[in-house]
Amino acid sequence: MSESVMEENESVWYGQDPGITTEQWMKLLHDSSLVTDNNLITLRSLFEHPDGLSCAQLADEYGRDWHFYLSNVSTLGEKVAKNIGLVEPNRAKGTFEYWTVLCLTKPTDEGQHGYYIYKLRPELRAALEKMDLSMYPLRASEDDASSSVPTTSGSYSDKDFLREVFLSGDALKELKGLLLRKRNLILQGAPGTGKTFAAKRLAYTIMGQKDDMRIQSVQFHQSTSYDEFVYGYRPNDDGVGFRAVPGIFTQFVQKAKVDQDRPYFFIIDEINRANISKVFGELLSTIEFDHRNSDDAVVLPITGQPFYVPKNLYIIGMMNTADRGLALIDYALRRRFAFFTMKPQLDNPNFKKQVGKLGDARLLNLIEAVSALNKVIAEDDALGDGFCIGHSYFCDNETEDDEDLAASIVKFELVPMIEEYWFDNKKQIKQQSDLLWKAVQ
Repeated sequence: MSESVMEENESVWYGQDPGITTEQWMKLLHDSSLVTDNNLITLRSLFEHPDGLSCAQLADEYGRDWHFYLSNVSTLGEKVAKNIGLVEPNRAKGTFEYWTVLCLTKPTDEGQHGYYIYKLRPELRAALEKMDLSMYPLRASEDDASSSVPTTSGSYSDKDFLREVFLSGDALKELKGLLLRKRNLILQGAPGTGKTFAAKRLAYTIMGQKDDMRIQSVQFHQSTSYDEFVYGYRPNDDGVGFRAVPGIFTQFVQKAKVDQDRPYFFIIDEINRANISKVFGELLSTIEFDHRNSDDAVVLPITGQPFYVPKNLYIIGMMNTADRGLALIDYALRRRFAFFTMKPQLDNPNFKKQVGKLGDARLLNLIEAVSALNKVIAEDDALGDGFCIGHSYFCDNETEDDEDLAASIVKFELVPMIEEYWFDNKKQIKQQSDLLWKAVQ
């Protein structure tokens, strides 16, 4: 891969040549597994401006969000790079610049983020000249379905969060403050306290909208490894030799670096199910809130290149406190995260209002019985608050006409849990189970 620089009117266009010929571009552009309609809309928009435009200028002209263009150029560049085996294109300050696979770029006089000029590479332009692009609408008004990022839908406020998550306004304020200050947050608590549900909506409320393109969710397990999380080797497509491939976290970090004016969220469910120190490796230092800059970058052993986590990327982990088989969070990682305990919200007014809509008096009686059961669990020295039963057991029940809903929850969810909690105390199992059954009679 050779460096390609074009001088024009004393301005310098930057970009390392990916070595893709016009014929290769023709083949790539007709591969529907690589190129989407939105990608082609973006390419057509740039094609109409041979001297180049910034994403902000394209947005002004065609009535779309500027991120629509930036996202499509970057994601298509990444897919093409991986398709042709170009694993590390266009490095600058330790980042991947996938957009230069498609374009030559230069900063405008303003030099602000989002104000880089993009000009299609000559080989790509020549390939596009041979295509009929008329079916890909330039203006948002021509096809509203493609006028914005498809995974973005409407605004999302603190009020929306509080309506869905069953936390108090003070708790939400505390959550947002912790995450924005520390940049790394773990929601811990017993099963059924809504940790996973709350994590995504916490991201939404900080973004101010539901934009799943800026959220990456993963679930850790005992086999989660550094290779799949940070960097690892994969066999080449021809079966000869291996190539270095960025892991899911590394890829998302590069995506966030492209768009540093907006927050991105990496959500890790069951964060303590994996060997966290091995999974993160040398990246433990890079996620610390005051190390989020290029000066504190670490060198990745596989690539030999510097790596850092940008300030606009936030990490939210979820941790089950009731599973005795899970590993403890080691102190090196613990000090880099803030911990917020999610508790059962059986007394939350919004929760009771939602359950009340089902019109099932037995379900309301059961909730009162579970509240009493939680006090017993919390006072048990072998269990404690971390084993209390959460409100999620009573949420998302779509069988509103099911007359046996309350009994079903007792028989198939709550009693088995009680039997697990007091497996060596049959008297306690019978006593607590009887109280639950009495509530639903």
